[in-house]
Amino acid sequence: MEWFAGARVALTPRPSERRVAALEVAMLGHAPGRARFQRLAAMPAALDDMRAAGFGRAVDEILLLAQLETAAGGNLTARWLRGTAIDKDGLLANMTVALHQLRTERLHSEALDYALLDTVADKLVLTKTLDDVLQAELLGPLLNREAVDSAGLLAQLQAALSAVPAGNDLLSEFVAAWTAMPSVDPAALAQAADLLLDRLIWSRSRGLFQLPLPLQSGAEFRDLFPDAASAATRYRSVLAGATAWLPQAVTDFFANGGDKLWVIRIPEDQGQDGFLPLPDTELFDTERLRGLALALVVQGVGVLAMPDLERLQVPPRLPDIPGQRLDGIAPEFLPCTQQSNTLGGPYPAIEQMPAPRAFNQLIGLPLLTAAADGIDMNQAPTGVLRWLFSLRPDIQCLWTLPLNYSGELDSPVLDPAVLTELAAYQAQPGSGQALRHMQFLAPYLRGPGVGLSSPVGLIAGRQSAVARRDGPWRSVAAQPLQSELLPYPYLNQAQTLQLRETPGIGVLRYRRAAGGASQLALDDERLVVPALLAIDHPLDKQRYDGFRSAEVMRFLGFLRRQLQALGEQLIFNVDVRDPRPRLVLEQFFRRLYLQGALRGGSAEQAFSIKQSAPQEGAIAFEIMVAPAFPVDRVFLTFTNLDGEWRSEVTGG
Repeated sequence: MEWFAGARVALTPRPSERRVAALEVAMLGHAPGRARFQRLAAMPAALDDMRAAGFGRAVDEILLLAQLETAAGGNLTARWLRGTAIDKDGLLANMTVALHQLRTERLHSEALDYALLDTVADKLVLTKTLDDVLQAELLGPLLNREAVDSAGLLAQLQAALSAVPAGNDLLSEFVAAWTAMPSVDPAALAQAADLLLDRLIWSRSRGLFQLPLPLQSGAEFRDLFPDAASAATRYRSVLAGATAWLPQAVTDFFANGGDKLWVIRIPEDQGQDGFLPLPDTELFDTERLRGLALALVVQGVGVLAMPDLERLQVPPRLPDIPGQRLDGIAPEFLPCTQQSNTLGGPYPAIEQMPAPRAFNQLIGLPLLTAAADGIDMNQAPTGVLRWLFSLRPDIQCLWTLPLNYSGELDSPVLDPAVLTELAAYQAQPGSGQALRHMQFLAPYLRGPGVGLSSPVGLIAGRQSAVARRDGPWRSVAAQPLQSELLPYPYLNQAQTLQLRETPGIGVLRYRRAAGGASQLALDDERLVVPALLAIDHPLDKQRYDGFRSAEVMRFLGFLRRQLQALGEQLIFNVDVRDPRPRLVLEQFFRRLYLQGALRGGSAEQAFSIKQSAPQEGAIAFEIMVAPAFPVDRVFLTFTNLDGEWRSEVTGG
């Protein structure tokens, strides 16, 4: 939190206790500016969750750096870097002495990890080398208004940073940007250099990049990334602006009752590729995980959102709706730092921004077919669906449909090509079953003081709140969403009904509440294809089409996670002849039936459990369930017969 004016006390959100959420959400995005890793080190519940997810090595490095910051009077690492030279052996000795002093003062109770100390010492030596080169060859000449030898500077930096593959491009861009400026602010240059070194050398510790961070309030996010909501981003567009969408999505999530959010900070220089895993990703190797793969290793995650990936998909020169020119308005002079909404005005070099990635390439189209058909995952598309379909079929991804320009309407509209492509898969649901992992939303949101933003934070937060209160099988449709933003572009009732049916999109609209006020709400939780697999097709195709409901998909994912956790708990603790596992399963599904998650006249009609022994020392359970059928339309008929009113309910 920020310092109060005239006060000497800084406010820090009190660390929350570790708790289990009914529906955990992972959100990937950009957080430009500073990352205060010391605040994360003061959140023990978050660190415990990160260790449980397999990121203990990164947690150890964060804790070590935070402890060195407080040792020997504070800012120990900064004082080392400001020194004349760093000797690794002497540095290791000083670090060991500092940590022993903390143990004496009972501020550090962990045993010394000398391998980690050696790694941190190497990084400090490298940081000192790069910092000295930047001070001598860049900052000094710029302040003295002397010419900078860019080629020589880059050669020295790249030679020192040869072990970092992505370092060359980042260094070249950094040097070119600062040498092209007519005047240089020393403080701004020093802060930019620190951010660059954090990205290159301390990515997962000081930078908090590509690391799942469990948060339980929006204040924790703002405390970790104080500049994220205001700092400018690398990618800029006329319509989406020049700020990240992740901060607004995090705020929307907790404002709508979200319980637990895993935030993954993606480096901006990686573009769309930073959100996708490496082609040869193995989930057990957490050191090499990137983007989406980091969310897949968190077992409790059931919903995924990537607001800044949607921002990168907004075309850079897609214009806004033309404004109406008003007569009689006196001209007003604005500061150069204030952004305007005119086309191409405030954004430098907007023509050089990269074009959005093709929608089908990013999602992973052509889609995968049913698992029974035998899929070679090495030949599958490398988009989002490949990883969800093969590694975490229990996760559902929220995605806002992209925009395109309509010359007829002279305004942005939902991309017609994307709608046509999705409608083709809806017509043949058996060939696009992987689309059941995608819950598409429309449109975007905007309001006073807030540019274009994604609605995924609103929906994910409401889904988390409803799952905690009523269960993950309950829909969030027609429930009020806490937001002052308006849908953009506006979709009327006819367009909403059409998108709901074909191809199957959840539309945000303003609904009139009981008190007369209008509130933002989701029209329907709709899917392009049914949540059930093709092998579960009922004879009634219309009834099967009724399962194009996101809440059914969330319920099936919830069942997967619960049964997997139960199986992992029983595998080493129960004998195959023990009758308790079956009793536990029956009790679990009876409770779901009583809570309304399953349909049927009795519990026996709602689920079936068959036990078998496929081989000696093994036990198998075949479980069949009947998910509650969503009610899309209810017809109320009132008739007056001889002065007596009668009512009839049909279509339920």
